[in-house]
Amino acid sequence: MLTETGTNTYTWTLPLSRPITQLSAGTLTVQVKDKQGNLTKIVRSFSVNTNHPGDLTGDGKVTLSDVRVMLQMLLGQVPVDLTTADLNHDGKVSLMDLRVLLQLL
Repeated sequence: MLTETGTNTYTWTLPLSRPITQLSAGTLTVQVKDKQGNLTKIVRSFSVNTNHPGDLTGDGKVTLSDVRVMLQMLLGQVPVDLTTADLNHDGKVSLMDLRVLLQLL
């Protein structure tokens, strides 16, 4: 589905019949033709996060091991991964995310 989201800005949504579970990364190529017939090719790389919220170890479940990883992130012992650890979606990893993670156990 193509939706206009602003002046000359569109969002394309592809409904899926089942969840993406095997795809982790790839390249998307889109060709767009304007009203004058000019063709533009856009190529973008992408990645898909298939982890469950709070699954910081990537084992498919939320356990005390994920709490350990979050504590290590908070202490600066391991790099912060916002895609899996920012559980309250505020753009950072903090004690608030740890609180959400503990609720997921």
